[in-house]
Amino acid sequence: LPNDAARFCHIQLADLYAQRLMYGPASRHMDSAADTAVTFKDKIVYYLKEINFLLKMDDFLMIDKAYKKAMLCANNPAEKESLRAFLKREMLVLAEDYEKKNKRSHAITIYERLISMPITNDAEKKDFMARVASLSSKMGRIKEAARYEQMAKRPIEKPRNLDDDGKE
Repeated sequence: LPNDAARFCHIQLADLYAQRLMYGPASRHMDSAADTAVTFKDKIVYYLKEINFLLKMDDFLMIDKAYKKAMLCANNPAEKESLRAFLKREMLVLAEDYEKKNKRSHAITIYERLISMPITNDAEKKDFMARVASLSSKMGRIKEAARYEQMAKRPIEKPRNLDDDGKE
């Protein structure tokens, strides 16, 4: 079967690139492997591996695309919730790792991304805002720290959903 052979080659190439810390080509090959996969579970597994590679590159635009593809492959709400939890957990682990390595600006970028994503609840968003404020003050960004402290104190604003008539 040529489809299986192509998928095997893409997976092997992705692993080789990842071993050499070349996460860009590894993520592209994992995306191709997901495209050639037959079952939805295999597609989800390959998209999650692609997300891992993209997280190591801090490529959030491509992470969103891979996440949306994985969500489309998820069949039931439990799978979708596990995908949300996976992405949130991986991003938190990476942000905390950056904090331990004193890469504060990278950690701030990830926390800001988590604040803007719908996978986090209001309490978590407030926690992330407080973390961004703390990291910003450590970096000497006083205005940004004050802005995030104020945002953490206010209630989270829900995005307004407008129906077709323009009414809420």
